[in-house]
Amino acid sequence: MKAVAEPSTARGRATRQRILQAAEECFARHGYAEASVAEIVRRSSVAQGSFYNYFESKAAIFAELIRSLQRQMTDATREGALRAAGRSRVEAEVEGTKAFLEWLAEHRDLHRLLHLIDEADPRLAVEFFGGFAKGYAEGLAEAMQEGEVQRIDPELLAFALMGMNHFVSMRWMLWDRDGELPPELMDDFARIIAGALRGAAVR
Repeated sequence: MKAVAEPSTARGRATRQRILQAAEECFARHGYAEASVAEIVRRSSVAQGSFYNYFESKAAIFAELIRSLQRQMTDATREGALRAAGRSRVEAEVEGTKAFLEWLAEHRDLHRLLHLIDEADPRLAVEFFGGFAKGYAEGLAEAMQEGEVQRIDPELLAFALMGMNHFVSMRWMLWDRDGELPPELMDDFARIIAGALRGAAVR
């Protein structure tokens, strides 16, 4: 599924963005199954026919939101990691994680969409999480070659780190509507991340 067309005018782009914002709110509030094109157009104050000038279906607009979400999450994490430029991979990982959690705290509706992907389209879930993990694993593999990260399967490590972020953010940011990870827990989380990257003997 994809967007029908990119608008060529400023007015068209503004309308498209308004529809996307309404869809984000609608999916976050009602879930994927219960959300409807009718509700999206009502929230965006456009005619129902106008919706189909920009998106071919509910599935298409959801996929557009998820792909945008992936880009934003990647950018936020990368910018966070740059705070640790010149320092270790472990420090860059911790700073990237902090930035990721800060971004999620500021985009709670988008955060809720993460939990709808597999329900909406399992293929989109593979594209989203698999694509995110691919770049992540490549960076980890480079750090392994430089001796900064334990030598294990980089894809496995990428998904393990993503899983930790997923459930920590769910507990402290999604279940608590105005919540955030307390500083003392972030310190503990940083130690967990360091352990995952550096490794420990298994007895």
